[in-house]
Amino acid sequence: GHVMIAFLPTILNQLFRVLTRATQEDVAVNVTRVIIHVVAHCHEEGLDSYLRSYVKYVFKGETYIASEYKTVHEELAKTMTTILKPCTDFLTSNKLLKYSWFFFEILIKSMAQHLLENAKVKLLRNQRFPASFHHAVETVVNMLMPHITQKYKDNPEASKNANYSLAVFIKQCFTFMDRGFIFKQINNYISFFAPGDPKTLFEFKFEFLRAVCNHEHYIPLNLPMPFGTGRIQRYQDLQLDYSLSDDFCKHHFLVGLLLREVGNALQEFREIRQIAIGVLKNLMIKHSFDDRYALKSHQARIATLYLPIF
Repeated sequence: GHVMIAFLPTILNQLFRVLTRATQEDVAVNVTRVIIHVVAHCHEEGLDSYLRSYVKYVFKGETYIASEYKTVHEELAKTMTTILKPCTDFLTSNKLLKYSWFFFEILIKSMAQHLLENAKVKLLRNQRFPASFHHAVETVVNMLMPHITQKYKDNPEASKNANYSLAVFIKQCFTFMDRGFIFKQINNYISFFAPGDPKTLFEFKFEFLRAVCNHEHYIPLNLPMPFGTGRIQRYQDLQLDYSLSDDFCKHHFLVGLLLREVGNALQEFREIRQIAIGVLKNLMIKHSFDDRYALKSHQARIATLYLPIF
């Protein structure tokens, strides 16, 4: 294990290099399997801090040349999807779930580097990544969810880790991707849960919502700029809607979704009600201590987002 640590950056750099140059899918999938094995081994030896250092200080995707190489984020998203398919080796997929934080962090860092190096940061968000990458992200979410909702009994740690890592990944995607696309992924996630779910699944769902709503720009994400015909309307000109209608949820997506989920949870038994109310209460407390919104007018405007509760 310690020999591997001495050469860890070199080993991982070479594996990610092969991943982007592989011409056959099975080569890319096998490279990802090896990375999963290395990551699992580091965790089992209590050496995961080296992996965190690698992600933060060392990892660098190769300079992207469209005709020659592929990107780490797109290729890794595709191979993760393959490994999560029901027909594949469950030991490997369980390790991927358990240590998924590493793979999602690599995805995010590769995405950020790609945008900076190719001067795509200045592009509109819906033009920054190709449709193939959007499809890869959507497929990862859809393939990961059955593992989270079905393995929570047999493999609680792996399911819990995967759920939280996915939440952090989705939250970080707001920085780089089109928010409409990210809202769609959050909707996809929520669609895998149902009323009457076991308590653990409610815990997962509200942990996910807590993490996503913890985004530093949560308030702006809930206040989309309203566009009129040929001009931008002032917010005061609009008819404010304080009921939890479809329109409210469309215009204030995150808070609308959270309030709907809390409302549904209030129909469940006591422990689930407490989990839901706890997430909502802590979020509202956080707003009151946010220096950016210290003015009374700001706090009043934020309060209107929560009026459908009443």
